[in-house]
Amino acid sequence: MDYSDLTESFKENLEFLWEFPEEGRKAILPYLTEIFKTETKAEREIALDKAIKEIGGNTEKNLRIIELLLQIYSSWNPIQDTPSNFVKDLEDLHFIPIEKRDDVLAFLLEFFSIVEADNSRRLKKIHAGMILPSFIGFHSIVEFRPIIKKPFGTSLNNRIENYNPECIDFIPVFIVQIERDDVQPRTFEFQCEESDIDKMINTLQAVKKDLETSKNSLFERRDTV
Repeated sequence: MDYSDLTESFKENLEFLWEFPEEGRKAILPYLTEIFKTETKAEREIALDKAIKEIGGNTEKNLRIIELLLQIYSSWNPIQDTPSNFVKDLEDLHFIPIEKRDDVLAFLLEFFSIVEADNSRRLKKIHAGMILPSFIGFHSIVEFRPIIKKPFGTSLNNRIENYNPECIDFIPVFIVQIERDDVQPRTFEFQCEESDIDKMINTLQAVKKDLETSKNSLFERRDTV
């Protein structure tokens, strides 16, 4: 994270954070990782709603602080960044009030202990997401499409006033949307039938079994080295 490029609004939010009661700031910390780990908009809204209800107090002010801390959290590079570098940059930019320095540093130490505790998971995500676009979310709905016995245009008489459609059945069709990161278009959609959904479920269950077998084999090889 290049802290020298912080915006004016970021500075204003920091000043707001330092003015916020200490017990209020600390009450937010236990919820940050749970919120940050969410991957879809719906999951984040649920996690935020849970945090706001349990923290109590002023919702607008709590949300402002949560968004600021998540901004720092998301910009944190688990490979390159350190708390001491972050603090140094803030002090060089005069973003830490001298009269509150001890309280600010104590809070940042607690905050970064939470961020660094998540380093291992984030490193795995970084390496897993290298080279190719990564999966973000999956959405699906079911449509029931009518089956018309003789659709318009399929008979010799194509006069609309003589067209009397007859619905003989319905067929379920699944509309699937997959969301990816760092690629355009971000989402792609396709449709499929129930049998295709069964195939996908079976394939994914098979991959899970492949994973477990591979893990066991890998650990066995390590034990013999």
